[in-house]
Amino acid sequence: MAGATDPMPRPKLGSRLRDERGKYDGLVAAAVDRLGRDVVDCLNTGYKMRDEGKLLVTYGHEGVWNLDDPNNENRFTMEA
Repeated sequence: MAGATDPMPRPKLGSRLRDERGKYDGLVAAAVDRLGRDVVDCLNTGYKMRDEGKLLVTYGHEGVWNLDDPNNENRFTMEA
């Protein structure tokens, strides 16, 4: 599905996000911009993790992303 901005229908990631491949605690990615196909997709994925209380970790950011923190949210958005 080219140009999708919703992570749920994505063939590989979506099935994981829907718990079809078992429960998961969060996502780890090489970079924020690898979480989605565009800025909106990255943000949707990040906010899904936040809203569900899941962990979100990327290289270059110390620790787990806290998208309730305005500084973390701004940095996450810029990196997306």
